[in-house]
Amino acid sequence: HGLLKSADTVSNFAPSIAAGRIAYMFNLQGSACTVDTACSSSAVAAQLAIDTNESTASALFYGVNVLLVTTTTRILATAGMLSIESRCKSLDTKADGYSRGEGCVMVEVSRHHDLYSVEAIRKLHVNSNSDGRSSSMTAPHGPSQTRLIAHSFNSFHRREASRILHELHGTGTPLGDPIEVSAWQAFGKEYGTSEVDYCATKAMYSHKEACAGAIALVTTLRRVASCSLGLLCHLQTLNPFICEVLEYRIRTSIVRVQSPTRVCEEYVAGIS
Repeated sequence: HGLLKSADTVSNFAPSIAAGRIAYMFNLQGSACTVDTACSSSAVAAQLAIDTNESTASALFYGVNVLLVTTTTRILATAGMLSIESRCKSLDTKADGYSRGEGCVMVEVSRHHDLYSVEAIRKLHVNSNSDGRSSSMTAPHGPSQTRLIAHSFNSFHRREASRILHELHGTGTPLGDPIEVSAWQAFGKEYGTSEVDYCATKAMYSHKEACAGAIALVTTLRRVASCSLGLLCHLQTLNPFICEVLEYRIRTSIVRVQSPTRVCEEYVAGIS
C-alpha cells in the first residue's frame, strides 16, 4: 500500500519508463523503447537494434529478468508450466516444464567496431513472426516456425549450409520440444541441409524469460567463435515423439572440432 501512495507510482510500474531511465543515466541519444513480447523480448530488441544501426553509429539492446516477487512463480506453477524438479530437461522424456532464472545481458551493435569480435561471424540477422490463430496461447505452431526459419535463411541469400547449429527454445515441455524439432526437420528436408546440431541454453542456465533471447544470442556467438557445442544438460532419454521425427543426430556432450576455420566458415547458427 505504501507504493500506491508514492508520487512515483506511475513511473515505477510503467515498463516504458525503464528504457528512458537507462538513456537518462548514461546520456544516450536517440530512440529508447521497451520491448515486451514475453520470452522473445530481447531477441526482438536485437532485431530493432540491428535495424536501427543502419542509420546510426551504434545501438544498444539488453535483456533483464529479475525475480522480485513470488506471485508470478506461483501463477506459473499453478498453470503447470514449471518443472517440479526445477530443471529444464530439454528434449528429455521426463521434461515437465522449465525453471525460472535471473539474468542481464547488454550488447552494443556498432558500425565502427566489429560487433562479434571474431572473424568467424559473417552476418547476423533477426526475424520474428506471429503464429496467427493456432491451438492455444502457449502451444507453438510448427508450420509457422518452419516458414520463419526459411525466411531467415533467405535473408542470408543462401539455400543450403553444410552444418547448422540450432539453439533450441527448448523450455522442456512434452508438447513444445517435439514441435520445435519437427519444424527444423521439415526445413532440413526442404532445403537439403545435411546436418543439424541442437543445443539448449535453458538446460544449462534455466529460462531467463525476457532475457532469454539475449543470453541465447551471446552463448551461440561464443559457440560459433570457439567452434564448440554446448552440453544438453539433463538429457538422459530422448522424448519418443522426437525420436519419431528426428533424422539428424543430437549432441549430448561438448565437442571441439578439429579444423575451426574450415568448419566455422560452413556453420550457420539459428536461435529460437
